[in-house]
Amino acid sequence: MTRHGLGASCFPTSNSVALEPQFPFFPSISTSTTLEHSSVPGAIVDLNSRKSEISVYFMSVVCRHPRMVKGECWRVDKAYTHSDQFPDPQIDTIDQQVEKHLEEIRQLYQFRNKLVPINSLPSELLSRIFRFCISCINDKAQLGRSWSFITVSYVCSHWRDVALADPALWSTLDFFKPAWVPEMLRRSKAAPLTVRVTSDLFLDAKATDAVTTALQHMSRISELDLCINSCLLQLDGRLEMLPVVIDQDVPLLHTLSLSTKHICGVPEHIVPLPLDFMNGYAPRLRHLHMRNFRLPWESGLLKNLTSLKITITIPTTSPSLQQLTDVLARMPGLEVLELRGVLPADTIPFTVGAALPKLSSIMLKGDVTSCANFLEHISFPSTTTMSFICLVDNVNDAVLLAKVSPMLSHLSKYRRRLHSKIRSLNICSRYQGLSISAGHDPSTPWLQFVMEISINRVPTAELAVKILKTISPLTHIRSLSFDITWNFITKTSLQKLLFSMERVQVLQVQHCYGAADVFRELARTSTKSNSVVFFPSLKTLLLSDVDFDSDRDSTRLELEVLKDALMNRFEAKAKVKRLQLETCMNLSRGDVDSLREICQDVSWDGMEYFDYHDSEDDEDDIDSEMMDYYSGLYY
Repeated sequence: MTRHGLGASCFPTSNSVALEPQFPFFPSISTSTTLEHSSVPGAIVDLNSRKSEISVYFMSVVCRHPRMVKGECWRVDKAYTHSDQFPDPQIDTIDQQVEKHLEEIRQLYQFRNKLVPINSLPSELLSRIFRFCISCINDKAQLGRSWSFITVSYVCSHWRDVALADPALWSTLDFFKPAWVPEMLRRSKAAPLTVRVTSDLFLDAKATDAVTTALQHMSRISELDLCINSCLLQLDGRLEMLPVVIDQDVPLLHTLSLSTKHICGVPEHIVPLPLDFMNGYAPRLRHLHMRNFRLPWESGLLKNLTSLKITITIPTTSPSLQQLTDVLARMPGLEVLELRGVLPADTIPFTVGAALPKLSSIMLKGDVTSCANFLEHISFPSTTTMSFICLVDNVNDAVLLAKVSPMLSHLSKYRRRLHSKIRSLNICSRYQGLSISAGHDPSTPWLQFVMEISINRVPTAELAVKILKTISPLTHIRSLSFDITWNFITKTSLQKLLFSMERVQVLQVQHCYGAADVFRELARTSTKSNSVVFFPSLKTLLLSDVDFDSDRDSTRLELEVLKDALMNRFEAKAKVKRLQLETCMNLSRGDVDSLREICQDVSWDGMEYFDYHDSEDDEDDIDSEMMDYYSGLYY
């Protein structure tokens, strides 16, 4: 099947507007063109339409490249051969013969295309294949940057007929090409529309008009995603295009996403929505996602949802606990719940809560007390994937442990009801935060628990121990990951828990300032039995972004400790069979070769990156360069 010439699409029918570039390989044609091979040498043809441009251009192209005339509908338009200006019966006869032969050729090509195997497919199946082209570019980052699927409408006449007869193929509007939106609306006929105004779309006047035009068809929209930059918000916090959708009926709306994108230097706003937004009635609405948009909790849109995501990034008035649980009680089929910055602060006790028996994922971010209080008034299955980001003020260790206790009591309750075993554990301890992830599979953890501390300090190991004890037992862990600071793993209370993880087979150490501490623990052996103390079943050691000279004193402490650990485990008959090194600093090819002498299977990405200076003069040079940079000398 030949592209760019086997289709009636090369010249759209009278009732069809061509969206796509008809001949992308043609140069631009001026409004006046000289026909070098015309019957009147040097004659200037007055071109009054795009059709005439293409026709005249084809005449010159045919003379130079005869093989290009292969389309079903390419023809010479005798209206531009000057037969009207210079009547000649011979020319008219030749024109008629040419048209007759071209029509025969077009029919032959059309018949040939029918013999191509793919054109033997039913039109319904071929149309479905075309839709796959759309699904491949439906990602927000790709939509508008690739319109390759449109080419199916001008491969051949059959493909074009199938494409134009399928309204769903044109129902995902592209605002990166606003001039095409009206034609897409026409071609989509009565099909449900998908309207996405992404954060990377520059809303100039044409794009804004196109979006406004699309929003006039709210009765047809099934998916609406509006992401607006903060700088486009008016001072009163309202969107110029928002009133278009306030009082329209949305009988087909299934997914609604409203968000604002923060731009550096531009203050963020909360966009209030009226109670009668979309008339307060969306019978098919199942997915509601809002970021910095505030919908009244009494709105009729907040019911019968399967996915609810609300994010508020700036301080604002939170709903009461009673309001929030009442809303959730109207969503018995809820499967996904994400609440960031909207958790109630009140602790007024009441007996009625919300049961969410179908909840598969929950994500909460807020004050640790608010998180615990909210969990007290909802119920969901123990198999639900949980992610909690708990914020804590500047308190001492004792108060911190006391504040987190109510939250951990809920985790303990869910853990007791969980029948599956925890086989994967990730511990990350850095300044201002502690994160622990646990589950059956590292890619989909059952629990992600994060403690964010408002001051710049390292959470104590006692906090990690308390959390780990809550989700115990941990004896079935196969994969363990560390991203910890100095001296974190050396705490006795933590080592007791690690000692019970005898089935760990894969250990990953990443971004770890405490890598040397981990290597020392791996090297420890029992004085009585000469067996390793930690992780006797360890087979694979993954090191990612580890600095092998963190002290910058050229002693290469981490490298030497790692060699000792590998050698000790080899002698204790608990050798590491595979060592993988990725994006590690201060590690040379010679260092890797020395590691291969101990561990035969060493995988290294080959990156040699050294980052330290030998003298204070170098530091002075760096400071001087930074001053020059900030002074604007490098611009």
